[in-house]
Amino acid sequence: MDKKIIQINHEIELLRAQLTAAEATYQSTKEELENFLSQFTCVLDAPSCGCSEEELNDPKFEALYTEQDRLTKLSKASRLKVKELKERISALEEELGQNL
Repeated sequence: MDKKIIQINHEIELLRAQLTAAEATYQSTKEELENFLSQFTCVLDAPSCGCSEEELNDPKFEALYTEQDRLTKLSKASRLKVKELKERISALEEELGQNL
C-alpha cells in the first residue's frame, strides 16, 4: 500500500510542475492575445469601421486575422491543458485520500 501512495504522490508532484508551466504558458498567451487585440481591434472590425472591399482584401488584413486565429487557438489549447491537469490532480488526490 505504501508503494502505491508514494507513486501517487510522485505523479501528483509531476502534474503540479506541469500545471505551473501550463498556467504560465496560458497567462502569457492570453496576455499576448489581449495586447494584439487592443492594438488591432478597429482593423479586425474593419467591416463595421467602413473599410472598402478592396481594403478588406489586402493581405495585411489576412495576416492580422491569421495571427488572431493562431493566438486564439493557442490560448484555448493552453486553457484546456490547465483544466485537464487540474482534473487529473484532483482525481489522484481523491484516490490518495481513499488509500490512506
